[in-house]
Amino acid sequence: MTNTLYPLPEHLGIEILRSEVGSTLHGTGLAGAEDHDEMGVFIEYPQTTIGLGSVEHYIWRTAGEGERSTPADTDLVVYSLRKWARLALTGNPTVLLILFAPEEKLVITTPIGHELRSHGAWFASKRAGRSFLGYMEQQRQRIVGERGGAGRVRVMPGGVVDWKYAMHMLRLGYQGVEFLRTGAITLPVPGDIGDHLRDVRQGFVPFEDVIAEAEQLEQQLQALLSGESPLPDEANRQAVEDFVIAAHLEAWRSVAEP
Repeated sequence: MTNTLYPLPEHLGIEILRSEVGSTLHGTGLAGAEDHDEMGVFIEYPQTTIGLGSVEHYIWRTAGEGERSTPADTDLVVYSLRKWARLALTGNPTVLLILFAPEEKLVITTPIGHELRSHGAWFASKRAGRSFLGYMEQQRQRIVGERGGAGRVRVMPGGVVDWKYAMHMLRLGYQGVEFLRTGAITLPVPGDIGDHLRDVRQGFVPFEDVIAEAEQLEQQLQALLSGESPLPDEANRQAVEDFVIAAHLEAWRSVAEP
């Protein structure tokens, strides 16, 4: 993990949680080949919550605008708690990661952030599983060129495969299956599955086998969504809303006290 902390600008709010994300969190990156990705959550001040302003997220990159990140670079996104909660309730696979990252991958944590992480069950639902399936299907369609108009085709002329993209496609499938079965995500990806994903990342698995595996994972996800999953249909929106309100009030009291 990088030793440099790039802080949220103080005027935007109070950061309550930040974690490493990306391939290094999943354990699917290649040594020396990955940039450093972080995601955080902050509580807005009253001016942008009940006032007229609005701040939903903050993005910081050490690489210049339009430049590709290198292994020495950090990409940071920090969401307002309200924005993060809305995304998490829909089951966005990326924002859910911060709930399940191991302690050693946390960059910033506070009592409010710790409490949020203790309530991962609030966000466990079949709706979230449908998000995993949807993202995975889109990636498979793009990598074989079926959605070329909606995004970059990931097999280029000459048959060059974007193996990192292919690996993340399968990773979404495996994590989606685990999430629909247990309501949690194990990070980094453990055991033989992690080894297999790293093989895919390095191009050691035939492309046709990767696509067949993706289709099998989609079928598993569809079966879980059709009734095999023990998760409720929807996340616990009321519990999340109650927490978000209480967290804002607590944070505002802490900055108002002398």
